[in-house]
Amino acid sequence: MAQRIQILVVDDDASIRKSLMQVLRADDFEVFGAATTDEAFTQFTQRPIDIVLLDINLGDDNGWDLLQKLRGLQPGLPAVMMTGNASELHQSPNRRIAVHALLEKPFDPPELFKQLRDSLVTPPPPALNRPHPA
Repeated sequence: MAQRIQILVVDDDASIRKSLMQVLRADDFEVFGAATTDEAFTQFTQRPIDIVLLDINLGDDNGWDLLQKLRGLQPGLPAVMMTGNASELHQSPNRRIAVHALLEKPFDPPELFKQLRDSLVTPPPPALNRPHPA
C-alpha cells in the first residue's frame, strides 16, 4: 500500500480551511490543518509533511514568513500559496521565495489537485529578485 501524501493546510479562515481539508481528504491526501503560524509550525514539527498549502494572509501573520521558517527546517519543501486578494499575486515575488503556484481564491478543486501533484514532482521556479510589473 502506498503511503498517502501528507499536506499541511494553513488558513486563518476556519470555513475555508475545513472545506479544503475535507476536499483533500476525499482525494486521499492525509491532511493536517492550522489557523496560525504557531499552530502550523507545531504541526510541521510533529510529523513529516510532503507539501504545504498556505494562505498569504494569516490574520496579523504572514504566510511568506512562515514558509521561509518551514523551509529552514525542510529545504525545498513544496508549497502552493493562496490568496483572496488578486493584487497579492503580483506582489508576492517581492518575497524572493520560490513557490510552485499562486492560486486566487476561490479555485476549483481539479486545479488545486493539479497544482499540488505538479508541486510534488517538479522543483519550484527560481525566486525572483524584483517585483512583477503591475
